Amino acid sequence: MSDWSQTKICVEKPLLQEQAEIDHLCRSCNSEEHAQVLRAAYYKQKIWTLTKDGSPRILTISFLDDGKDVDWTPLQILEGLDKNGNKILQDPLNKKLFQKVSPQEFVKAIVRERIEPVIGLKFKFVDSDGVIRISFDPDQGAWSLVGTDCEKEKPPKATMNLGWLDVGTITHEFLHTLGAIHEHQNPRGIDIDWNEKKLFEWGKDTQGWSKDVVQRNIIDRYSIDQINGSTYDPYSVMLYFYANDLTEDGNGTRQNVRLSPTDVIWMSKMYPGGKLSPEEFYQKAYGDSIEQAINKEDINTNGMSVPVLVGIIIGGIVGVILISVLIWFLYMLRK
Repeated sequence: MSDWSQTKICVEKPLLQEQAEIDHLCRSCNSEEHAQVLRAAYYKQKIWTLTKDGSPRILTISFLDDGKDVDWTPLQILEGLDKNGNKILQDPLNKKLFQKVSPQEFVKAIVRERIEPVIGLKFKFVDSDGVIRISFDPDQGAWSLVGTDCEKEKPPKATMNLGWLDVGTITHEFLHTLGAIHEHQNPRGIDIDWNEKKLFEWGKDTQGWSKDVVQRNIIDRYSIDQINGSTYDPYSVMLYFYANDLTEDGNGTRQNVRLSPTDVIWMSKMYPGGKLSPEEFYQKAYGDSIEQAINKEDINTNGMSVPVLVGIIIGGIVGVILISVLIWFLYMLRK
């Protein structure tokens, strides 16, 4: 069994009053299809819009504490192979800034180098009462309000919490603030055959989640009408990493710690007007062109875990050998 305690993931956090209203409406629905329509209206309003004069919108960011109590994710966890045997594609910022700057400066660097260059929104760090308010509470895990919900949550409440520090986690949370959803809940994605008993156990033991939270954040999927995103992307930074043994078929996900080409293209499409095109950004951030990065993804089995792929290959070879032996045996019998 995998060491589940090493798996850290975030909660896509709805506003309590809005979630209560949606839940109430959905309970009164006469069908799941009707409920999905209501949820669609709820989520499509979360993308930030331009100002009335068409100029770039400026989102202010403030910190609620200095972050001295949170841990940095050890670099060795972010290098080599993940626990499902997939190669982890690195973000150079992890090694460049690891424990060399304060948590606040770390967040600022990620916003300036990984988020702002490719989108038409602007960010401004202020001393207090920002639209985005970040806390560093190690007991709350990692979570963020989604999109324009940040405007509706009034100070001094946090709109994002960072319970540990690494580039992938912070990038993930800021994509939530842009309106992105969790990739494994993408309705255009693969059908995941969850082992729900193990999944509920994992949620309780490692994240402190109830069954309802596990259901909402992992198992449930959005309807097609709810999202403005891409087709399923197994390399997205918005995809949860989960171990092979949390599924019935033993096929988990990759550990993604940087933006995928599709992530960057989605960001640019939803918020046009960034300083860099997706191609320019990817070359500058990771030293790859978009095409090179996609080719590397294809080489890395298109999201299928390496152990599963190896098993399929070995199974195929064994099958060919057995069929060849059977044909030879039947041929010898006829002689």
